[in-house]
Amino acid sequence: MRGIIITHTLSRQPRHSDMAPIPVRLPEEVHTLISAAERRFERLNGVEIPKLRNCTGPLAVQQTLAEELREGTALLARQIEVYHRCN
Repeated sequence: MRGIIITHTLSRQPRHSDMAPIPVRLPEEVHTLISAAERRFERLNGVEIPKLRNCTGPLAVQQTLAEELREGTALLARQIEVYHRCN
């Protein structure tokens, strides 16, 4: 059994895709927050995590690296929270 499709074209509401995108200009403070969070993420992902992963040193060194990674992750989380509050 085939379904019946009824279209109403008299008072058609514009679809979201029919509308031109609205350019958004973020305040400089938001750009600064985003840049800082991106730099911290890149540092954690590209430096701190590999350093801990590749560490073959004594336990004390591993614990220090793990603590630095935890602190960096906590700072990144705070940066994201600040950004979220600005929006």
